[in-house]
Amino acid sequence: MKKIRALNLGIDAVSGEEIRHSLNHGFKPKQIGFAGSGKTYKEIEYALFENIRIIHCESVEEFYLIQNLRKKLNSTTPVALRLNPDFKVDTFDKISTGENTHKFGVSEAEAVKLISEYGKEIIGFHVHVGSQIENLEYFKSLTKHIANLLDRFTNYHPAYLNLGGGLGINYKEPKKFPVPDFQGWMSAIRTYLPESKFPTLALETGRSLVGQCGKLIAQVQYIKERNNCKIAGPSYESTDVFHENYTIEKLFVGDIVEIHSTGAYGSSMQLNYNLKQAIAKKFITQSTQTIIKCTHEKEASSRKKVPNLRTSI
Repeated sequence: MKKIRALNLGIDAVSGEEIRHSLNHGFKPKQIGFAGSGKTYKEIEYALFENIRIIHCESVEEFYLIQNLRKKLNSTTPVALRLNPDFKVDTFDKISTGENTHKFGVSEAEAVKLISEYGKEIIGFHVHVGSQIENLEYFKSLTKHIANLLDRFTNYHPAYLNLGGGLGINYKEPKKFPVPDFQGWMSAIRTYLPESKFPTLALETGRSLVGQCGKLIAQVQYIKERNNCKIAGPSYESTDVFHENYTIEKLFVGDIVEIHSTGAYGSSMQLNYNLKQAIAKKFITQSTQTIIKCTHEKEASSRKKVPNLRTSI
């Protein structure tokens, strides 16, 4: 968190707990935005009480709730409407968010109605159509779509425009492409939303910044002789699999394997399913440093020395 603060980056929170966590770790309220399609009454109340930077409103009903609470709390937190542009992108279906069948955002018609009634109460728009987008042409098409949509709002120019994120990382060749094409991303975005018209754009860089920074270090416990490999975990269900039909050099029990590109969601997706304790985490700043840290000192003292890193997945 200190590294993020030092870079003067903000927080895209999607729960009241994330807002509280951010504030407890030194972030200022004006560095925090709040998004999400299922915000509770208490979460919105807390966000407004803390006077965070902005709330991205996902529905007409939510807008009315925010308005009532803003007056009740005398909050200065502005509201932006999350637009659902009904725009399809080529990504995994479960992380696509910009089509009208998805739960996110308000429709163009709903946005026009709210702007006509409450224009001064709405600071601008938020648009996010999905994650892990690798083809930059999609961003160019999206911004053209957004620019055309904004032109339909007569006598209203948003002071705030958040284009979300979605820039993908290279999972197949992470060492060859450790950093996404940020310059290409900016060029694509600015094609139809130039600086002359929108000097400042808010972006949610998320995975593109941290995805390649994390690694999951695991140890081979057992090997079942099969054709192609399936790299699987210990949980008591068949979905606990990292990779199927995978070709890898011969491994031995006790070998250490490295699962790369886990910086974005690897830690946040951990569970204590089957009462498994969370794996110890270590933040390192030098790639040459090797750290193997056990959760329990007692286990560490009784465990055999672990072999050196042999391969990566």
